Amino acid sequence: MRIWLEDLYVDSALRGKGLGKALLIHLAQCCVAEGLKRFEWWVLDWNEPSIVFYKAQGGVM
Repeated sequence: MRIWLEDLYVDSALRGKGLGKALLIHLAQCCVAEGLKRFEWWVLDWNEPSIVFYKAQGGVM
């Protein structure tokens, strides 16, 4: 089993407040609590701001 994240969207008015990171942390904690083996994310290759965000959080492509 795994959690699959396709789109994480934070409204532009709320960005920069740590909400995206908090959401990812919460999802990762859900994985641990449920004994899931994977937390996968998906982002389009042209979406550079999202790629930078996920990599900054430790995401691996």
